[in-house]
Amino acid sequence: MYKKVASWLTPILAIAIIAVGYWGYTEQQEKQQLYNKAENQYQRAFHELSYYVNSVQDELGTAIAINSPGQYRQCLSNVWRLSYAAQARIGQLPLGIMEFSETENFIARVADFSYRTAVRDLDEEPLTDEEWETLHVLYDCATRIQGEISSVQTAVLAERLSWTEFEMMYAATDEPLDNNIINGFNNLEQEVGQFPEVSWGVGIDSINQIKQDKIKRMNDGERFDEQQIENKIVEFLELGPEKQFDIVRNPDAGDYVTYSVVVTNSDEDIIYLDVTEIEGHVLWLLQDRPVGRPTIDLSEAEQNAAEYLRKLDVENAIATNIDEYENIAVIDFASYIDDIVVYPDKITVKIALDNGEIIGFSAMEYYLNNNEREIAEPNLTIDEARDRLNSRLQIEEQRLAIIEDNTGVEVLTYEFIGTLNNSTYRVFVNVENGREEKVEKIDHLGIERVFRRF
Repeated sequence: MYKKVASWLTPILAIAIIAVGYWGYTEQQEKQQLYNKAENQYQRAFHELSYYVNSVQDELGTAIAINSPGQYRQCLSNVWRLSYAAQARIGQLPLGIMEFSETENFIARVADFSYRTAVRDLDEEPLTDEEWETLHVLYDCATRIQGEISSVQTAVLAERLSWTEFEMMYAATDEPLDNNIINGFNNLEQEVGQFPEVSWGVGIDSINQIKQDKIKRMNDGERFDEQQIENKIVEFLELGPEKQFDIVRNPDAGDYVTYSVVVTNSDEDIIYLDVTEIEGHVLWLLQDRPVGRPTIDLSEAEQNAAEYLRKLDVENAIATNIDEYENIAVIDFASYIDDIVVYPDKITVKIALDNGEIIGFSAMEYYLNNNEREIAEPNLTIDEARDRLNSRLQIEEQRLAIIEDNTGVEVLTYEFIGTLNNSTYRVFVNVENGREEKVEKIDHLGIERVFRRF
C-alpha cells in the first residue's frame, strides 16, 4: 500500500517542487526587471542632468559675449528652457533623502532671471551693466557646478556605481555613508552655498520679498498646542467620542511649523490633515474612503462646501470653478470682496456626492495670500478694457478680479470669459493700462456651472 501511495505521491511532490521553484524564479525575475527599470531611469536622468547643466554653462558663456538684443533674447530663452529641464531631472533622481536645496534653488533662480530678462523688450530696455555682471557671475557659478557634476559622472561611469543601491543604502541607515555619489553631491551643495551674492534684479528680488511677507503672515498669531489642535479638529469635523488621534509636530517642515494629524473615527474611516502651529489653520485634509452612487447634486455640494468653509472662519468666499469626476465634486473658491474676485485667496474643496461629506480640502494658497488689501479705483472702464480684446472673442461674462502677475504682484483686472472656435478662454486685462495680464484656455462646463449657478 505504501508503495502505491508513494508511486502517485512522488510525482505530485516533484511537480509541486518544480512549481514552487518556477514561482520563485519568476518572482526574482520580476524584481530584477523592476530594479533594472528604476536604475535605467535614474541613470538616464543623471546623464541628462549633466548634459543640461553643460548646455546652460555654454549658453551663459555665449550671453556674456554678444551685444544684439535678438541674440540675447534667443540665448536667455535657451538658458531658461535648459535650466527648467535640469530642474526636472533633479526631481527624477533619489536626492530627496539628502540635502540638496541650495543647488535646486540656485538653478531655479537662474531659470527665473533668464526668463524675465528674455521676455521683456530688449530693444527698448536693453541689459544694464548690473545685469551683464550678473550673467558673468552666473557663468562662473555654472562652470563650477558643471565641474562637480562631471566629477560625479566620471565616478559613476568608472566605478559602475548604482543609483538604486545608493538609494537603498541611504534609506537603510542613519549613519554617514562614504559613497562617490553622496560625496559628489555634498561637495556640489557646499560649493553652491559658497557662491558670491548674486544681484537677481528687481523682479526676482521682489518675488523673494513677497514670499517672505507671506511667510511672515503665516508666523504671526497665537501658537496652538496639540490639545488645542485636537479640539479644533473635533469641533469642525463634528467627531464623536469614539475617535483616535495621532499628532506629530513638524518643526523642520519648512518656513512655518505644522502638525501632521491622522484621525480614525468610529466608522474606521481615516482622515489625514496638516495644521499650522500658528492659529491652527487647516492647510489640507484628505479622507480615504470609497465613494458610492450620487445622492446629491452639484448645487447641494456647493452649499455643503460653503458651510464647511464658514466653520473654518473663511467668509465671503465664492465658487470660481466646479468640476465633477468619479462621483466627487471638486470646487475652487476664492475671496469675494466688494464685487471683486480675489483669485490668490484660493481654496479647493472635494465633496463626495454619495452623502455630501467633505473628503478633500486644500487652503495653502488662501492662508499664504489672504490679507487686508487697499484696492484703488480702475483707470479704465470695463467697456474700454473690452475694446482692447480680440474682436473675434465672443464675450459671455465679465467682472473685476485680482490676480498675481508674473512677478507675484497682485494686480486688479477686468476678467472676461469668452469663446472662440468652440473653445472657452479667460482673459484678464489690467484696469490701469489695458494690458492683457493673462490669457487662459479653460473648461467651458466648469466655468459655466459657476455663472449659471446651476
